[in-house]
Amino acid sequence: RVVAQMSGAETLDWRVGDKLEHKKWGLGTVVSIKGEGKDLELTIAFDHPIGLKRVLAELAPISKV
Repeated sequence: RVVAQMSGAETLDWRVGDKLEHKKWGLGTVVSIKGEGKDLELTIAFDHPIGLKRVLAELAPISKV
């Protein structure tokens, strides 16, 4: 059984344009925000070749920079 590791990022005050770092994908920029709390979903623009990724803030290994 896999237990998801909570990142705590859903508790941060995210805004479009915020810069962040993802442990695997590197630096990115928030381009849209949907939901709140445990359902907070961020769409993040990363450099090529990664591109756009949608993540649940609660689970994503991200931190603001």
